[in-house]
Amino acid sequence: MLTRRRFAALSATVAGAALVRPSTLQAAPTRSGLEFGVQLFQVRDQIQDPNQALPATLRTIHDIGYASVETYPIVYNRPARELKALIHDTGLKATSGHFDYDTLEAHVDYAAELGLHYMVCPWIPKPLQDSLDGFHKAAAHFNGVAEQARKAGLTFAFHPHNYEYKKYPGGRGWEILMAELDPAVKLELDVYWAVEGARTRSN
Repeated sequence: MLTRRRFAALSATVAGAALVRPSTLQAAPTRSGLEFGVQLFQVRDQIQDPNQALPATLRTIHDIGYASVETYPIVYNRPARELKALIHDTGLKATSGHFDYDTLEAHVDYAAELGLHYMVCPWIPKPLQDSLDGFHKAAAHFNGVAEQARKAGLTFAFHPHNYEYKKYPGGRGWEILMAELDPAVKLELDVYWAVEGARTRSN
């Protein structure tokens, strides 16, 4: 179990690693017991033309010392088998990937063929964020996708931000999600957005 004390220690290790030469960063996962990767959303400006820029960007990520990437919709313009080979040939692996809310069902087979373990939805569409009814609909949608993903050998997850904590008459979207999401739906927590969510809740 990752306790708060151990998390603080590992965070210090990672912060220190960021200050040393890139070639030494590769050893950090071994020392900490964690493996570090790059979400391709963070390099979206570098891969605006994925066909040309993606291979070079993946090589750079590997050469810096990262072991894996989390895929992002901008790179899904090629067959899953081709994308999987490109990632692996660069010396990286992809354990999880982000997929748009409106196309989740259509991408389950793609995610499975890509070899992912986790299929993640990073965002509930804005119109659904504006009411508690929208969160009810999102929870039902996620539960359906989670079952479809399970049958394909995947685990479905949701990546929360801070809008889920906005207070409406009758409650918050987060409360609805926690009450109605099937246990099969996992959460991909982001430390920054977890803090922002706490701030939103306190307002």
